[in-house]
Amino acid sequence: MMFPWLVLAAVTATTVPANQGVTPGSQPQAESAQALPQHNPSSQDAEQNQAQALQWLDALSHALTNDDYVLSLVKVQEGRVQPFRYEHGVIDGEQIEHLVFLNGPPREVVRKGDVVTLLDMDHAPFSYKADSIRGPIPDALLTAPADLVDHYNLVLAGVSRVAGHPAQLLRIVPKDNYRHGFWIWIDRDNHLPLRVDRVAQNAEVIEQLMVVDMDKLDAPSDHIQRVAKAQFPAPSALPSQGSPQALGKVNWLPPGFHPVTANYHRLALLGEGVDYWLYSDGLAEIAVYINPSAPRQELTIHQNGFFNLVGINHGGTEVMAVGTVPTAALERVARQVSLTGGQP
Repeated sequence: MMFPWLVLAAVTATTVPANQGVTPGSQPQAESAQALPQHNPSSQDAEQNQAQALQWLDALSHALTNDDYVLSLVKVQEGRVQPFRYEHGVIDGEQIEHLVFLNGPPREVVRKGDVVTLLDMDHAPFSYKADSIRGPIPDALLTAPADLVDHYNLVLAGVSRVAGHPAQLLRIVPKDNYRHGFWIWIDRDNHLPLRVDRVAQNAEVIEQLMVVDMDKLDAPSDHIQRVAKAQFPAPSALPSQGSPQALGKVNWLPPGFHPVTANYHRLALLGEGVDYWLYSDGLAEIAVYINPSAPRQELTIHQNGFFNLVGINHGGTEVMAVGTVPTAALERVARQVSLTGGQP
């Protein structure tokens, strides 16, 4: 089914008042152009709403990881547009994913079970162990939506129309100032995502992921079946990486962020070795770099809404915190890194 691009690009979803009884598979309320009512629900109402919102997230996660489908997506970020083609299937209980970047040099990512393979024209195919391709859809929406409730409020906001399709609008609202929120429109029929907005604290949309073509299948596509049979390199350690050199220690992170990877590698642009840590709460990511080379400035802040950077000079050693969180959180992370031989 094709979604008209102009309609989808311009859509500001018409929302009806939140329905406390809406659950996956139920009928939507009549469409209304009125904004959501502004009220202060009782704690019991809020708990019921969050429970129903979690049901929708569970339905989304189940559809994304268990169904067979093909999505064409467009990500709009910092004035740039990146189109993708994403196919998913399940064969003999094993998930098969294929993500293709449609702009720029040819680049693809394939996952078969717990093995991810990177394919691009400038390097030989390379495989490594992972349970996610870390694609445009946040990991927490794929695997662990229930884990979000510790640090986000889930709000079932109402029924909308997105590109002519009835969609359940769900808001993921951070409980602190260390991360951004999300607005998700979920197809009411098949529970796949229609649109995902990353929203700043001032309600500005800083990243938007839109589905422009969707094909829900009854069985894995012929392409996915070919991918499942294809031979890829055996998984190995990521190239040009080693263990961190103990240049420092990350002492503070926003609640809920857990380590994803840590290594020592050379930055291609600078030709310098850095210690590197990556953390995530499932929706947002924070990367920390420690570079023993002296930086040019005492404090560097680069802020563009979605992807922010804070660099701090700790006595000749540069600590950079980079991530999809507000700069205030990154600055606190960077300032509380302790270096080998003493505090920063």
